[in-house]
Amino acid sequence: MRKINLAGQKFNMLTVIKEVPKIGKDIKWLCKCDCGNESTVTTDHLKSGHSKSCGCYSRIATSKAKKTHGMSKTRIYNTWSLIIDRCYNSKTPAYKWYGARGIKVCDEWLSFEKFFADMGEPPSKKHSIDRKENDKGYSKDNCYWATDLEQSRNRSSSLFIQYNGEKVALIEFCKMINKKYKTVHLYLKTHGEEKTINFYCG
Repeated sequence: MRKINLAGQKFNMLTVIKEVPKIGKDIKWLCKCDCGNESTVTTDHLKSGHSKSCGCYSRIATSKAKKTHGMSKTRIYNTWSLIIDRCYNSKTPAYKWYGARGIKVCDEWLSFEKFFADMGEPPSKKHSIDRKENDKGYSKDNCYWATDLEQSRNRSSSLFIQYNGEKVALIEFCKMINKKYKTVHLYLKTHGEEKTINFYCG
């Protein structure tokens, strides 16, 4: 199979300089952005348009949005801003779970106006944005408004216990017995599943 050479080609704001030593399965390329910075990008991300720049594209887009939409003090804008930060701001604590894992925001949603047009206001104060598939990024097709309970069912890190012969999310169990999640979680870690269930339901 003929090896692909992308050196010299331009993808959006990125011009490919050379292939970098391979680490893992993905082939990566050293690229120079129109802004002057250099970054390393995989073949797939270049060809699909997933990576349009060294990261400056999203910063420019969000900066423009903040100046034009007039909703910077609203809850919906705060939701959007947190999404952008966790995906692109390496100084944000949540970045390691999002941006560092390759979770991105689709190009359209780098504009707050487009995000707001697609998602609208959350149905209630109990709703927050969630992704249908946790390994995919933020886009209209992959996002919806969900309650904490709905999100717990979708979260790969959710804790489950066996209750009455059924696998139940711990957060659901806490709602059933009207106890705080943190309290039951701590008791579970200390005493184990069976003693926790017996203590609260026995």
